[in-house]
Amino acid sequence: MKIELNKHHNEVPELGDLDIGSYENIFNMYKDEGEFFAYNILRSVHFPADMDNEFFYFYRVENNKVWTRISFDHYGTIQLWWLICLVNKIMNPVTLPDPGTVIRVLKPQYVSQVLEQIATSK
Repeated sequence: MKIELNKHHNEVPELGDLDIGSYENIFNMYKDEGEFFAYNILRSVHFPADMDNEFFYFYRVENNKVWTRISFDHYGTIQLWWLICLVNKIMNPVTLPDPGTVIRVLKPQYVSQVLEQIATSK
């Protein structure tokens, strides 16, 4: 039996705190059979299609870079790979972008604002 906790990872005392940029922060937690914690992965985050390009810059992918490396190159952390995928409507992050593909990258000065907005809209 699954029990929805209506809490997120950092609100469950038995679990350690995650960084605000961790993908897991998006999802509600539930407890399975009363002892195992799991994420309810049905929640999704969407960026408006008409978001002003002022918030982004464009990056041409070199070689066969993985999303975590692209995240590190632009944000100094591998944790924001999911943000880059969401901005670019990448549905399967296991598939690498082809070399030469141009993607949008949220400018670093807006990342904390977006993460806080996601956190408060839970």
